[in-house]
Amino acid sequence: MPVVARLDFAIMHNLQPTAEPRSSAWTPELTDRLVEGMRACRWFLATGFEPPPQFGTWLRKNLEEAELQPGSPVEDFYSRAVWYAAREVDQLGKDWHPEWSL
Repeated sequence: MPVVARLDFAIMHNLQPTAEPRSSAWTPELTDRLVEGMRACRWFLATGFEPPPQFGTWLRKNLEEAELQPGSPVEDFYSRAVWYAAREVDQLGKDWHPEWSL
């Protein structure tokens, strides 16, 4: 899945309730912080800027602090969506070509 689609998927599913059960580790503050960060990253990409350095690390660190990383007892559908978005942003940063920037 392309990086912008991954970000959109993670943003959408963290803003709107779905049928998937949500871990109690998701606080409103954590959700707001991650959604706003993903929106900002998406804006960077949509305007032709290189992905922010360490953005994927920042997302993962927030998930780890809330114990929502893959394999944890409270991992859920929502945290996996954010984790995969972080991975895709990191990969895009590694693959970035300067000529892609405006």
